[in-house]
Amino acid sequence: MADRDTITALVDSLPTFDQTWKAPPRATYETAYDKVLADGADAVAVVIDLISEVDNGEDYKARKLLHNLAVYTSQPAKIKQRPIVAESLAKALGEDRPWPVKRYLIQTLQVCAAKEQSAAIARFLNDENLYDYSARALLAINDGVAPHFRAALPKSEGRARVTIVQALGVLCDSESAGAIGKLVGDDDAELGQTAVWALANMNDASAVDTVIKAIGKADGFARYQLVDAGLQLAERLVEANKKADAARIYAHLATADAFERHAHIRDAAKRGLETVR
Repeated sequence: MADRDTITALVDSLPTFDQTWKAPPRATYETAYDKVLADGADAVAVVIDLISEVDNGEDYKARKLLHNLAVYTSQPAKIKQRPIVAESLAKALGEDRPWPVKRYLIQTLQVCAAKEQSAAIARFLNDENLYDYSARALLAINDGVAPHFRAALPKSEGRARVTIVQALGVLCDSESAGAIGKLVGDDDAELGQTAVWALANMNDASAVDTVIKAIGKADGFARYQLVDAGLQLAERLVEANKKADAARIYAHLATADAFERHAHIRDAAKRGLETVR
């Protein structure tokens, strides 16, 4: 078990901030990293406990050490030690800590977390202070995280819901297409537009009617954004050899009265039609 006083002294011994920005020798830091890792999760926990709620610079050595441990153990030569850091951070997230501290822990996990830590991070997808950081960290993991976003969607609201829908679109999670399709046309215009974009990014032919309908109902700048989403969906469908479905989108954009005076949209749609004939 790591001695708290020893680890605290190690953190304090790190080089003091130099106004000249001249970095100390790399070995100075790596020696400290190796000492912490040698003492295992208990030592990492001590460093975590040194992170204060208010980021006023007084704990910068602990913050720097924790972040650099995440980077250090992500390099191939140290990858076997990465779970020591990642699991310690994930465990700390489940403890009673101020949200600004948890924010820093999640940001650090974004550097080093793997699938095994995704559940601990996903707990904060609907936290008003942490949803964005949680989503970013999960997307950095990528592997197997879609179910977490899917599970969080029904309970979400406001900006957190927009973020979750966007993430599901980034992940091209077709299993969430049904739930996201219900959000198209939502009173929250940003949510509705994000839902259309997410569907377009999923390469799901069943979304064609939904996207076309959304384009027809929108106006102003929102319509242009939805047109971009429609063209994106059409391109993905062509790549998937679903040309008939793509043709329906192109045909709508090429002939709809709403785009009679928008030659650039009609021209793009006509060029698209030529690719599917």
